[in-house]
Amino acid sequence: MELPSLLNLYRITLDDMSVQDRRQREKEARKQLILDATERLIKSKGTDAMTMTDVAQEAELAKGTLYLYFKNKDQLLAALSLRGLNILLDLFHEAASTQTNSKEKIVSMIRANYDYFKRYPAYYELNASFESKFSAVAVKELQPISDKIYQIFNTIILDGIKEGSIRETVNPINLSHILWSMTVGVIQFIRMRQMVFDEAPGNSPDDMFDQFMMLLDNGIGKK
Repeated sequence: MELPSLLNLYRITLDDMSVQDRRQREKEARKQLILDATERLIKSKGTDAMTMTDVAQEAELAKGTLYLYFKNKDQLLAALSLRGLNILLDLFHEAASTQTNSKEKIVSMIRANYDYFKRYPAYYELNASFESKFSAVAVKELQPISDKIYQIFNTIILDGIKEGSIRETVNPINLSHILWSMTVGVIQFIRMRQMVFDEAPGNSPDDMFDQFMMLLDNGIGKK
């Protein structure tokens, strides 16, 4: 093959790669547009009332185009829940990085979960209800990141036992699940029982969570 032909082939290959990259970026941008529209609808209508038709209209896309990206509502909500869990994972990493003591890392991460609830209520509500409301296939898509979150807690708890900042008598896996379920329980109470705070002037959700954190801090620490 002559040299000019080789150069032309090289240019064509580069052009093809550029087109593919642009199409991939456009596809990802449209996917994020759909997720943004879904998030807005969850805030205004909730997950139960929202339909795929609503999402297509909110994203200003044809319904057929929407189905090219997400086969059904469960898959769409799984993708949005995954986005939320990645935000939560970043908050956990950030919280842990600000502490040197393993017990304080755990405490800081649990407080980060409360901050996530306040800053991203739509994501929190979706994450909290996902396992009970949606298909096993959709839930399975979230398993890897859920495992990462639990692994972070387990690793830090083990480090805390070794360094002496966390009681050596605890089972790390059990403690991880207990801490998570207690935190979810307190936040769920705060979500659902606003009347409790309205009827008790001077008391607030933040006060309640602060007291929970104090009890937790005293409970897991080595005496």
